[in-house]
Amino acid sequence: MKLFTLLLLFNSFQITPEFDLKSGNDSSSKTGYVIIENDSLTGQIKINLKHDRVMVSKDNINKIITARYLKRVVVDGQNYVGGRIGENYYLFEEIIKLSSSLIYREGIKLHALDQQSIGPWFVLEKGEIRTIEKSNKLLEVFEADAKWMKQHMKFTDLDPTKKEDMIKAFEYYQSTTF
Repeated sequence: MKLFTLLLLFNSFQITPEFDLKSGNDSSSKTGYVIIENDSLTGQIKINLKHDRVMVSKDNINKIITARYLKRVVVDGQNYVGGRIGENYYLFEEIIKLSSSLIYREGIKLHALDQQSIGPWFVLEKGEIRTIEKSNKLLEVFEADAKWMKQHMKFTDLDPTKKEDMIKAFEYYQSTTF
């Protein structure tokens, strides 16, 4: 019985397999920081979107933080935010940050038995996440500049439903506004 208890304790302190480099389920470790509630952590960051977790490693100490407690993750110039949809918390990639954020996440199902996913585009505004149902609503994140951004995207053949094209549009937007 003591051996069983000892093994159980030992297993509870191991790093979960989601962050095993051999599994291919995580990003490679990069330097960055994580903001949780009123605190921030810096160190080597591994992001696991499949399980909505982040591992922060510093001085041989590993901390695994779920999306429920994450406010922001910044790694290698890329931002991620944690947020709630329905009863579950998810980790989203932040594509555009203005007064509201355009965030991206594929494969979210409101219920385990759902056949169809929602998203992949969402808006984070004042701590609330809402789904963008139609692609023509994506440009609303540019607020008053949405009309000229729509024209720019049409002229340059950028598709607002493609993540890479929205990143290019936002980079253009940032380069032209003060």
